[in-house]
Amino acid sequence: MKKPRYETSIQLGSKNTSENIMLAVLATHQLDWALRSVNDFELEAYTRFSWKSVSEKVVIAVDQEGIINLVSECRGTQLIDWGKNKDNARNFEKTVKTLNDQLSNQDLKKTYDQLSGSHWKLPKVTDHANRMIAAIT
Repeated sequence: MKKPRYETSIQLGSKNTSENIMLAVLATHQLDWALRSVNDFELEAYTRFSWKSVSEKVVIAVDQEGIINLVSECRGTQLIDWGKNKDNARNFEKTVKTLNDQLSNQDLKKTYDQLSGSHWKLPKVTDHANRMIAAIT
């Protein structure tokens, strides 16, 4: 039996791949999802436990046209997602669009250059995300 999942795509206008992957990293951080891996085009995160589910695996990939593709999928043997995967997608889209409005392309590019140059080491990603989110809140 297939695991429950939800897929969607988000277009943010004039953002390029590096800016969109930075927005995705920051959105997952702001949503308090556990970031497991990140590279120049894709990240993997896990949502927190809730009454609706144990957790979901969320994979976010940015294509060459700058479109953000998100797949949220239940983990383990869960057969019903109670709408949690769709909620994850909606929450991510709302958060990434808000961040898109608040952060300049220049700030996103600068942070992307720093993190990709360090091979996306997760403690460094988290530190940069904390600082960028704090600066806009």
